[in-house]
Amino acid sequence: MSTETEAFVEHINAQQVHELHGGHFMVVPQGCKIADLQAYAGGPRKVEAKPQFNDIESFIDYVKLYKKDESVLFADQDDLIFKAVLDYHNKESASWCSHKAVYQCKRADEWSIWLDKNDKGFTQEEFAEFLEDRAQDVTEPTGGELLELATQFRVIRKAVFGNAMRLSTGEFQLQYSEDNQKGTIEFPEEFTLGIAPFHNGDKYEVKARLRYRLREGNVTFSYKLIDPKRVLEHAFSEAISKVKKALPKVQLFEGWDN
Repeated sequence: MSTETEAFVEHINAQQVHELHGGHFMVVPQGCKIADLQAYAGGPRKVEAKPQFNDIESFIDYVKLYKKDESVLFADQDDLIFKAVLDYHNKESASWCSHKAVYQCKRADEWSIWLDKNDKGFTQEEFAEFLEDRAQDVTEPTGGELLELATQFRVIRKAVFGNAMRLSTGEFQLQYSEDNQKGTIEFPEEFTLGIAPFHNGDKYEVKARLRYRLREGNVTFSYKLIDPKRVLEHAFSEAISKVKKALPKVQLFEGWDN
């Protein structure tokens, strides 16, 4: 105890002061209230902290700074969360487990945008605008080719669409007429994205199928991402490998601890 605490204890009835697990308590006669004297000590009996980090590197650095022999890590695949319990139980005794650190894998903006629009319909104009905004995310065909396609959709936005056919090149061809002028427009059946699932993370190849629907001369578009869940799981597995490599002496469990 600090000098101030010792002086305080000397001025009260000794039978009213109790020591329990390194802490000192007293029973206050009025109302029989139990008072904790921790505020008068030189410091807290145990660390109570749960910082949450915005990037995996900061999380790793914090765990390196405070890890102990009994420290453990948990990785939750469902919620994409890492949690370190730095004062975990050991085989001989239990612990309060009050010192923790958390890193929630934050989805990248581009990942969220493509997932949000996945399998949803676009009008011709909406689709052209979306292609213009997100052309930088597409690796095949090139962003320039995609912008050219968007420009074509804007130019013929009042067209009436007719027959469609699949070309040997793997593209679709739509016939249209506008102001008594006839023409065709080609677009890919499939395209490839290069986007990162997590903020500031590595980019992954994600394929998507482009779909269209003709109704009364109007065309609507949508796309279907191919197995994005698998890509997300792989990205999280890579994050687990990174944590294990950086913290080889801290045991990691794939699961969750409340």
